[in-house]
Amino acid sequence: MVGRDEQCKIRPADYINHKGAKVKIKNILLHLSLILCSLMLSNPLMAVESSSIDVDMDAYIEDLTFIAKEPRNSTIPETEFSNPADKSDHHDTVMFMCRDRLENLGYTTVLDEYEYNYDFTMFQTPITYPAKGVNVIGTMKGKVNPEKIIIVSAHYDSVPECNGADDNGAGVAGLLETARILAQYDFENTLVIAFWDEEEEGLLGSRHYAQEARFRNDDIIVNYVYEMIGYKSDEIGSQKIPLGLFWLYPLETLKIRLNGSRGDFIAVIHDDKSTDIATGMHEFAEIESLSLVRLGIKDPVATGLSHNFFRSDHSPFWDEGYPAMMISDTANFRNENYHCIGGYDDDVDTLDHDFAVQVIKVTTMSAFNELKVME
Repeated sequence: MVGRDEQCKIRPADYINHKGAKVKIKNILLHLSLILCSLMLSNPLMAVESSSIDVDMDAYIEDLTFIAKEPRNSTIPETEFSNPADKSDHHDTVMFMCRDRLENLGYTTVLDEYEYNYDFTMFQTPITYPAKGVNVIGTMKGKVNPEKIIIVSAHYDSVPECNGADDNGAGVAGLLETARILAQYDFENTLVIAFWDEEEEGLLGSRHYAQEARFRNDDIIVNYVYEMIGYKSDEIGSQKIPLGLFWLYPLETLKIRLNGSRGDFIAVIHDDKSTDIATGMHEFAEIESLSLVRLGIKDPVATGLSHNFFRSDHSPFWDEGYPAMMISDTANFRNENYHCIGGYDDDVDTLDHDFAVQVIKVTTMSAFNELKVME
């Protein structure tokens, strides 16, 4: 089967002689093909109607309120760059909540325990960090191509002494809604719902999974990562722009500035391999009247970009050569409550739930499209 773009290539018209006249039969077919291809390329909703993806806002708010009522930090050992902290009780409560919810929805669910030493360099100093945590992984096998995997994910931990409503309670509650909606269908491809542990300690849970996936040679089509999806501001100047962004993305930066630097959009940061999927997401967003800014990176591993592009659980998948994207409200570039720094509180009442529901719907529509629903 050829791809959508291949189907739309124009070929020379064939001429058929009929009673001495040359009838350009294929010219007619050509015009019909161009109309069809235009519809296909401009509308990614060939497989899903917007109305069929129904995000339950009340359920989302209820889950978010429970998740973000207390901190969810994992155990933090004392190192050269971190203060020790005991694991919060609420961390495991949320972990088991995610497991039980996935099991009740019919996912094959495992608690993916890991323990390893993560070696890295900070300020030219070699550091070994003891990673030890639990990812919650739910799987629904595809009916036609079970080897092809679509991941939708979010980290469920928070920093200590911070309720983490936006970071990342909104992402977890959003992922629970995505899992609920997609569980209602049979798909050709395999769906994995993943709640990562220890993102705040260095993307440790997702790094473990991505490395194991590469070892197994999993065929991961894309990993959608919810990373802070609940904060929106319509105030002029509420959106900070990282230094140097204009030189990398002049058009996108100009779009933000012409809108008064308002923090009223969702950002999608993706690698080159997921460009088509991100482009489709942009079209879904237009249908849902969600402002979306797409920032594509040609080669994340080889490109010496700012660390701001690598600050969530999409990054370990890039390291292993897998397509992935971070879906984010841009964290501290918009939300002053980030990590509860400076006495601010990252609480539920600071968030815009209508905005989050739009983000969840657009992401779920995109995942639905990539999973390919069974007829």
